[in-house]
Amino acid sequence: MGRSVFMLISLLAIITFSGCTNGQESNPDLTSNSNSPEIENIIPDGTIIGNLDLSGVEVQKGKEKLEKWVKEKLAESIFIVYNGTEIEIIPQKIGIGVHLEKTWEGIVDNPGQKSKVIPKIHEDKVKKKLEEILSPYTSLPVDAKFKVEKDQFIITPSENGHTFDMDKLLVDINEVLLNNPPRKVEVTKVDVLPKVTTEDLQAQSFDTIIGEFTTQYNPSDKNRSKNLEIAVSKIDKKLLKPGETISFNQIVGPRTAEIGFKDAYIVIRNKY
Repeated sequence: MGRSVFMLISLLAIITFSGCTNGQESNPDLTSNSNSPEIENIIPDGTIIGNLDLSGVEVQKGKEKLEKWVKEKLAESIFIVYNGTEIEIIPQKIGIGVHLEKTWEGIVDNPGQKSKVIPKIHEDKVKKKLEEILSPYTSLPVDAKFKVEKDQFIITPSENGHTFDMDKLLVDINEVLLNNPPRKVEVTKVDVLPKVTTEDLQAQSFDTIIGEFTTQYNPSDKNRSKNLEIAVSKIDKKLLKPGETISFNQIVGPRTAEIGFKDAYIVIRNKY
């Protein structure tokens, strides 16, 4: 009797213990982070990068799909629109690529979510290429000029040049880098102002002679006359702004035979 009771109690204890264990396994821990699934063999639904959906794809196949997709996108044309003109570029040919490893790490860190492509840009090479491609469509500024004709101050107007915002262009190219075609980027134009504007000259213009000086020399002295002619041609039409000074030696430069000056008498302390 005692042996039967002991066996019955032991059997009940085993059944009770087994029942509790099975109950714990069938109820997941609700405090665990179930919103952050890890990628093991199959990529979770909702895992998207750019317009590439990797949902339900095996991990190795997903890597292969990503690499192929990136390669195709980098070989497709992007059209830069500059002042209404479309200019074609191929990203991989101008030094734009993608960090595949870092991009995949982003997918692994954010399974079931949208991830971003991590661009790989050889900045110096890309900027140099874009400048070469777009240089025919840019222009240099033109300074305003003037001449005095019949005692009138006549101004030739200045012109603004224009170039493009390189940093913004690179950002915009990255934005469309892996989009579906047609991929277009509008260039932001930047005006380049001249050093001397029309307004600068207008503010300093005059319609009368404001100062003059004359001196005499012997025109029969051919060499000295030639030297004066060269010097005057270098000084003529120089603009002297308020507060500025002018240096004869700086403007005319060395008086050497290489630039046309000739041996001639000079004046020192009023003596010829």
